[in-house]
Amino acid sequence: MRLAPWALLGLLPFFTGCPSNDLDSKYQQLTDTVVQDADQDHLGQAIDLLARGDEVGSRQVNERVLFDLNEWLAKEKEDPSWVADPLFARLPAEYAVPGQGQDLSELQFNLLDVGALREAIWLRDRATALARSARDEDHLRRTLGPDRVQWLNATEGRYGPDAADHLRFACLAFDWVVRNLPLDPPPAAAAPGVADEKTAFPRPGARYFAFENLLYGHADALERAKVFVRLLRQRSIDAVCLYPDEAPTGVAWPVAVVLRTKTPGAANSTLELFVFDTVLGLPIPAADANEPASDENDPEASRAAYPGIATLAEFVADGVPDKLAAAAGVEYPLSAEQRGRLVAWIDAPRSSLTQRMRLVERSLAGERRVRLTTTPSRLAKELRSMADAQASPSGAGPPIRDVRLWPAEYATLGFRIRLEQIRNEWQAARADGETLIQNRLEEQHDTDFAERLEVEQRLFHPASPLARGRVMHLRGRLDETLELPGARALYVESRPPARDIDELRTNQDLIDKRIRAGLLPKDRKDRLQFLEQLEFGKATATFWLGLLAYETGNYKVAADFFGDRLLKANEPEPDPQANQPGAPSARAEERWMAGARYNLARCYEAESYPAELPTADPAELQTRAANLLRQTTGPQERGNRLRAELLPLADPPGA
Repeated sequence: MRLAPWALLGLLPFFTGCPSNDLDSKYQQLTDTVVQDADQDHLGQAIDLLARGDEVGSRQVNERVLFDLNEWLAKEKEDPSWVADPLFARLPAEYAVPGQGQDLSELQFNLLDVGALREAIWLRDRATALARSARDEDHLRRTLGPDRVQWLNATEGRYGPDAADHLRFACLAFDWVVRNLPLDPPPAAAAPGVADEKTAFPRPGARYFAFENLLYGHADALERAKVFVRLLRQRSIDAVCLYPDEAPTGVAWPVAVVLRTKTPGAANSTLELFVFDTVLGLPIPAADANEPASDENDPEASRAAYPGIATLAEFVADGVPDKLAAAAGVEYPLSAEQRGRLVAWIDAPRSSLTQRMRLVERSLAGERRVRLTTTPSRLAKELRSMADAQASPSGAGPPIRDVRLWPAEYATLGFRIRLEQIRNEWQAARADGETLIQNRLEEQHDTDFAERLEVEQRLFHPASPLARGRVMHLRGRLDETLELPGARALYVESRPPARDIDELRTNQDLIDKRIRAGLLPKDRKDRLQFLEQLEFGKATATFWLGLLAYETGNYKVAADFFGDRLLKANEPEPDPQANQPGAPSARAEERWMAGARYNLARCYEAESYPAELPTADPAELQTRAANLLRQTTGPQERGNRLRAELLPLADPPGA
């Protein structure tokens, strides 16, 4: 059996669960020892094993899944209607992996396919949970706000019930992504003069695979977009990223949700695109057709005038992004001229284009059904037809000038292969005391990211309660059952008391005892790093317990986790009248502090929209939310300041 190069390079320890050089021999041992049964449901067993989640990513699970998939595939016939998607052939040669996988028709699964299946199951289950929430009017109102819900309900008469349901789901899915994946800053750039082909410095959106963003709980703007698009795919909703060819790298890549709308009495459906911005963490608001005229002497007159979501035409022509950004004291990163000449980028990772995944997808039914494939050329044809219809007789081109395959996933793979190679050379040079080689190699890769990734891979080992809890959370299994523990209990298990952690720093008898038992590193530096990771894991579990409470409507409990147990425990209490947050302590990363501050503001927002008589003044709650949002620093600062300006009951700054 020939495995993909990235499996052999050990790029997916979470999925493989064993050293890469053991994979061939382990797989052969498994195929030699498993009793063959002609009637065995190999595909069902593989899907059910991936869906359990209690031994997520373990070596034995992955080997067994891979074996079952290939045993099932060996008895399947080729699909005579399948053809390789022509857009794949247009992918630039720089994204090809030597020795692997340009043949999409190959009928042999590899470990990356196992990972893609697991990721799709996570996304399917999360999408199912979000779809249930979309039917809960109280959850919709508290999460999206009553004005946005009223606008969404009105779209049914304008675009048809199916399009309205899809747009409602898209709003909840986007909101989930923003709350659950705090925004990372853009990646570091290579030093001047370092050759690109010899370096491992990622492009935006190319540091993490989507399953890692879901598991580790953070993402940059393009990685957010990737997760959002794939959540939508599980509900058969198309989406594309929008970006002009000539724009500088690192600016906004808005996501356009593609809806096939049908107005009452119309014979055919038409495409309508609605724009969401993953940098701002907001849908692009659209000025409502019935909004009052803006009054410069009365700022409140236009504060609640943007409940809708901008279509592509409004995003390009109406200047709403620029007006709103200016109101919040920021500049929208894509100019009106750039918004008028966009490329639509379609996410389609290699596995989603293969014949083998299509065979799996068509063979699954009922609760096992999951979306595994996509047909980018079909969507591209629709988008080009729409662009042709929008072309102006005066010669002005449509806003979408081209449609291409989005190479983010392919770029991630190439970056991680180069990073693995350089990191292995660096570790060998360090072991040999080759300082000059070490220094040269450090200039050739993103050392900060490499070290963070190694910490995350250790922290989220497949057997850890934190990793298992996160997967249960993603899949909507919040409380334990007779068969499996729930996310809540596993998160609590990941939060040792502060006094216990302090004892491991100061109680020498306890330290010696733990060292003898193999539970603590002997080296003091390694021991301190271990304790830092323990505290980071605790902060992570605390943040996710807050998210879990928010999702179940326990906003006061969520506020306790975000406010008292994260912000107050790790930084000085911020002055509610000031616009500057306290300085974070070394006990938790700023990522969780920024995410906690944002989600605490969202808790106050949710409480300001009660189903019954409010127990607190809604205007006061929204003002508290706005002050928290204005205190935010970091990559989502502009979007949070803009969100604060859109809260209809909040006091303006300085009031």
